[in-house]
Amino acid sequence: MLDIADALIIGGGPAGLGVALALCRQNHSIIIFDSGDYRNKYGEMHMVSTWDHRLPEEFRTAARAELVERYSGQCTFVHQEVLSISRVEENANVPGSERTPSKSGPFKAIDSSETVWHGRKVVLATGSRDLLPSIDGFDECWGKGVAHCLLCHGHEERGAESIGILALDEFAVPSTLMRVLRSCRQFTSRVRVYTHGNTRAAAELREAMTMVSGCDIEPDFIERLEMTATDNGKSTPGVRVVLEEAAPQQHSLVVYHPGTEQASDLPEQLGVKLTPDGDIMIGDWQETSQPGVFATGDCASRHKYFASASAMGHLTGASVAQQLQADVKYMISHHESG
Repeated sequence: MLDIADALIIGGGPAGLGVALALCRQNHSIIIFDSGDYRNKYGEMHMVSTWDHRLPEEFRTAARAELVERYSGQCTFVHQEVLSISRVEENANVPGSERTPSKSGPFKAIDSSETVWHGRKVVLATGSRDLLPSIDGFDECWGKGVAHCLLCHGHEERGAESIGILALDEFAVPSTLMRVLRSCRQFTSRVRVYTHGNTRAAAELREAMTMVSGCDIEPDFIERLEMTATDNGKSTPGVRVVLEEAAPQQHSLVVYHPGTEQASDLPEQLGVKLTPDGDIMIGDWQETSQPGVFATGDCASRHKYFASASAMGHLTGASVAQQLQADVKYMISHHESG
């Protein structure tokens, strides 16, 4: 085990794996913590060339194998959750820590097995958590019959008899709804918009929707969602929307884009600043408000999808490498040790 790694990467999704690859390519030592809990654990991944419509776990497995086989002396995987992380106090007895200025490191992480790890830099690739509405059955349908993005899930529903839109939160804004509505019409001739009891939003949206044919609006409260057999003969499941008073409706897909929150409390432990939307605030080089702490992927971006997180991870890895290499004490010691 390394006394101290060049970087501790918290998160084994596309962003964390991208950071790891970039740092290994620059001959740095890294420890990557993978708790095994991923936001995109339902269904297939899309919008990634050569990996389109394949399971995300296939990508993660291949990426891990590549790192272990090609960069075995530099990359260590720890399949544990990091429970606590902190900056090591100046003059603390951490082997190798004299190579890093105290204002930007080193750092100490403790995982769920109570093992202690040290690193010169920290990269938070901890992801985000979806904030789902309190509608009975929604959680069971999420990622299966209810999707957040038609770029990722719409193509498989082309020719569908109907698609539903849950017009809550940002989808209740007319300009946003119209974008989603036009996108839905690429895959179906009939769209129904649900406002879940919000009659004011229903009136505003109905006026905006007059410019698009084949759509209507339902202001009744949604009692529950149910997974059912599809209504278009495809293998993908459909969703039944059960209403309080109106007749239930069947759709091949229901679209809803939830808000998100940080999936981990590690950003709070490190004291990093957040944006008004709740994402980690970063500069041009992916560093947070805390020196030596970087953030990447869904936890630090409004654009929360696989390809964006992967590309962001590569950029973050390059930024961390530049900061490490700018430390003269580290570079002298690094070259002396071979």
